[in-house]
Order: sequence, then structure tokens, then C-alpha cells
Amino acid sequence: MVSSALPPVVDGIGDHAALMAESLSAAEHSVTCLVPTGSDYAEIPGVTIEPSWSTKVATSVVDAIVAAVGQGIDVVYIHYNPFCYGKWGRNLALMNIRKRIKAVNPKVKLAVMIHERHVPPWPWRFTIMSMWQLPMYASVLKQADQVFVSTGPWMNEIEERVRSGVDVTCIPIGSSAGTPRISRSEARAARHLPDDVTVVGVFGMPHISKGVDGLAAVLSKTAAEVGPLTLLAVGGIGKAIPDGIPGVTVVRTGILDARGVSDAFMCMDAFLCPFSDGISTRRSSMTVALAHGVPVVSNRGPSTAAILDGDTRYSAAFTLAESAAEGDLTEALSRQLADTHQWDRRSNAALTLYRDIFSYEVTGKLVSDKLLSL
Repeated sequence: MVSSALPPVVDGIGDHAALMAESLSAAEHSVTCLVPTGSDYAEIPGVTIEPSWSTKVATSVVDAIVAAVGQGIDVVYIHYNPFCYGKWGRNLALMNIRKRIKAVNPKVKLAVMIHERHVPPWPWRFTIMSMWQLPMYASVLKQADQVFVSTGPWMNEIEERVRSGVDVTCIPIGSSAGTPRISRSEARAARHLPDDVTVVGVFGMPHISKGVDGLAAVLSKTAAEVGPLTLLAVGGIGKAIPDGIPGVTVVRTGILDARGVSDAFMCMDAFLCPFSDGISTRRSSMTVALAHGVPVVSNRGPSTAAILDGDTRYSAAFTLAESAAEGDLTEALSRQLADTHQWDRRSNAALTLYRDIFSYEVTGKLVSDKLLSL
């Protein structure tokens, strides 16, 4: 398994890679993670971690993979985001990976997990980067024997790019913070948050795709509608939240380990997570909320799968705005917070969805079965 990060490095793909590696090891596969040198990585039960390549040398990661193939393996499993493997998302050595693997052992299979495809063709900086990212992406897909993808709406486009007969399977991203370790009352007591305070949570790193610039306005207008709020900002996103939001008390946790994140989520009444492309199965911040039984407020978009919007088994877990626009999000958040008598039903729907679709017991078995069938 090839990943550009593993815990304790703060990186969503690294979290997923570690948890998937642990799940595959628990299924009695022998798993080695090839990661960049220069960091100290936390142990993963049953998994060998080999810091063996440099992000600064384009050919380094392919050289490390080829060396591993020479030691006797069955599958190379790459977690793909172009920015993981080169500055500005450029590493043309990946376009020759299948040939180099097969030259050492033609029986070895190549599996790729697509976390990000490529930058959009705008603005102008992205236009330039897409000149190499698009060919890289197309080449990696064409070389793969098995493709996993983090969100279903990308599958049709990917299926058009792979070789005939290659399977494409959606693997949702699970919770990077595990599941609850303490009760809601214990979590709130630890943070000195009274039971009668309404706590809205946000989580992750500040990024334009998460609508951080508009959060203050959404929160202040919601507070005017439903009453005073406490915003619990978990992770680096707290740096993007201003003080002095009318009707809102801001509590920032800073960067926390998985246990700290889990305990913080247990304080929340609602999790607010707008996305520029809409809520989707690739958003680990959303799945942390589901794993902790926290109802989610987000928005629809081109990446939104039916399981998150319209599936009646789980629809109570979400209140979805039509867009990430300020007015739409304010209406959705106000509606969910005002509907307090439905909280238990919403929480149970979130937990059920996580256990049925997102848990690593479920996705790990799916990946295991697909790899064994290669």
C-alpha cells in the first residue's frame, strides 16, 4: 500500500490508508505501507511501515514500489491524489508504473484508490496544472487492474477511462476518529459545556471547498432565528473562524488526536459542513459525525450520491440545503436546530448509516474481496 502520509501526520488520506491497512491486516492479509521518509509514524496493528521514498524526487516512489515488488508481493495498492506525489501535482513517473512493475513480476496486480482526480480547468493556475494532472490521471486509470473511488458520482467518468473488464468500485471514506469512547454528558462535562447549550460543530482544516468564509454569517443569522449557539471548532478550521459573531460563543480545540476529535464530536447537537461540490461519501469530516450519531447539515451538489440524499432509510441523518449559499445553509441549520424533538431519530439514522455503509468492517471486507478476486 502506497500513501503519502500516515498518522500522526494530519492528513485525511493518510488516516484512511492507515485504517484500511489495519482492516486488511485483520482479514489476514500481509500489508506493508510504503510512505515518505522524514516523519515518525504511529504503529498500525499487524502492518509493516516502510519509509522508503521522497516527495521531492519524482522517480523515488516508483523505485520504492518496484523494490517492494522484487521482494515478493501480490498487489500494489496506491492511494491517489496528484498532490501526494509531486509539487503542483506533477509526477510523470507514475505514467510508467505498470510497465516497471510487470518487468519485475508480470503477475503483480495494480489497484488504485482515487481520492482526488485532478484540479478543475480554472482559474488560470489550475489551467496550467491540469496540463499534466489530466494525463497523469488518465494514465494511472488506464494502467490499473482494480480501481476504487471515494464517491459514486465519479464512477461513470472513471469507467470510461479504464481498460475493458477492469472493475470500478466505490469505497466510502470512514471515520478517522473511530467511534464514541465516552457519553455525551461526559464529553460536555469535560469541556464545561452545559447540557442546555446548543453546540454546532465544524471540523478539519480551513479550505475554500468547505465554505469557511461564509460560516460566520450563517451562524449569526441562525442564532438570530433559534437563539444563542456555541460553535465548537475542531482542528485547524478554528483559525478561520472570527471572534465576535453575534449570538455565537466560539470554542476552538486546535489540532487533536483521534481520541480528542471523537470526544469533541460527542459534545455536538449538529455538525455543519458545507462543501463546494456538495456532501459526498469522500468527506471524512462528515463520516466522523455519522459515526458519533451527530446529525449533519450540509448541501447538495454534483458529488452528492443518492445514499446521502433521498434514501429514506437514512434521510433523517441529514438536513441538506439546495446549495452552499448563505441563505440556503442558514435555513437548513435553523430548521434542524429548531426541530429538537427529532434529535434521537436523527442520531439513530446517522449511526445506522455509518454502520451499514461507512464502517471499516464493511469497506475493508469489500476491498479484501475485490483484491482476492484479481
